[in-house]
Amino acid sequence: MNVKVTKKSSPRRPAQEVPQYQKRRTVADHVKDNMLCAGKQNYHQRIIFVVHHIHSDKKDRVKELRKTLNKLVIASNQAATSDKLTGLMMFYSEYSVYMVEGGEENIGNFMKSFSGATKEFFAEGKVVLIYNNSNRRFFGKMYYAYAIPNEKFSSENLEDHELIGNIIEKVTKICLQIVENPATIDDTSHIKTDDVEMLPQIELLEKILRIPSLQSITEFADIFCCVPEFFDYETNVWPHPYDFLPDNVFDWGKFDVNLTKQ
Repeated sequence: MNVKVTKKSSPRRPAQEVPQYQKRRTVADHVKDNMLCAGKQNYHQRIIFVVHHIHSDKKDRVKELRKTLNKLVIASNQAATSDKLTGLMMFYSEYSVYMVEGGEENIGNFMKSFSGATKEFFAEGKVVLIYNNSNRRFFGKMYYAYAIPNEKFSSENLEDHELIGNIIEKVTKICLQIVENPATIDDTSHIKTDDVEMLPQIELLEKILRIPSLQSITEFADIFCCVPEFFDYETNVWPHPYDFLPDNVFDWGKFDVNLTKQ
């Protein structure tokens, strides 16, 4: 007699739901949202720097410098980017002050070209301000202007950060005045203003160039798109040290005995 045995199927368990984890938002995500709300899809960078001229006693030296800088700006704007360079380049006889704004990549390329192509014009230079993720420009084009600053400036009791804040404030004010009144720069490319104190003074620029904590033009240009190489001890040992594995686990001391030798 053949008896057919059937295996009783167990009731099917309901499928477990895969837990959903919310991705944590970073600061960059919030900055991106703010930029999109402001109608900007590109991140802008603003940089302010000061340089000291060499051979400034030669005639038309500043005009030659302006032609060189104009070529650099045109070359940067012709690159494969929709984010053009704008700003203000303000020339004195022995010094010049720059406020350049644009895409971070475009500014980096411009500063590299600036550092290499203007060595015959500049003795030294310092980067005063680097402002990232800006959603506003001062200008829609690059302005070139000549100026004669006021020589009076009392900076005996000012510390380095106060000097930096002073020049940033002055550059910002002159940019806002040009925006509100484009006639501030006349037909001969000279700045006309009733408030001479608005322009950075020579003594202020001299003190800015002597601040050791500020990056030089060359240093800023060299670090762009370049990962610095340095010796990291923890990544040069194997296995990699963790919380319970000291770095010197394979070091041999004076009283250590090698038990693995036959």
